[in-house]
Amino acid sequence: VEEGVTTVSPIPGGAPAASRYTATHVLVDGIWQLARVRDSRVEMPSNFDQLQSLEWMTGEWFSEHAGVTAVMTCDWVSGKSYLQRTFRVTRGGQLISESTEIIGWDPIQQQVISWTFPSNGGRSTGVWTRTSEGWLVSQQGVTKTGLPTVAESWWASLDTDSIGWSSLIRAVDGEQLTVPRDVVMTRVKENTGG
Repeated sequence: VEEGVTTVSPIPGGAPAASRYTATHVLVDGIWQLARVRDSRVEMPSNFDQLQSLEWMTGEWFSEHAGVTAVMTCDWVSGKSYLQRTFRVTRGGQLISESTEIIGWDPIQQQVISWTFPSNGGRSTGVWTRTSEGWLVSQQGVTKTGLPTVAESWWASLDTDSIGWSSLIRAVDGEQLTVPRDVVMTRVKENTGG
């Protein structure tokens, strides 16, 4: 008798699923054969239902402007309870900045929240608000030296192969760092070799 659990993580979308099974094997003329299998669905805890409206962000995205290249990768993690995004910005092949962001569901605030950890040692927490045009993200954080930071940006799916990002506000210790800008990122197509 064999007992186990199988899990399935649907691609591209859908909540993860699992089933518990019991298989009975019998030895017939020296060969093990499967005689009977029973399975039953097991509920898997996941915040996928609260985050599936952000599934359009999954994949690898690319933009280039004035010699600056930005690459964003977004994948489901932890049983599709979180999205993890990584950002790499380079100029002339040299790394300018890098960060990791975890996006999840806060059951107390009933809100999508993100935690961002840039390579410069700071950190920030963002509150995501859905709008008719996309998602507004309001972030507060600190630099590695403890100066307060604020940022506000907007993310939206433009079509299946492009997303829009706008930096609306970005300031450190009350001083505005950059002027607002708009960026279109294009999906990186997988090389199928054919």
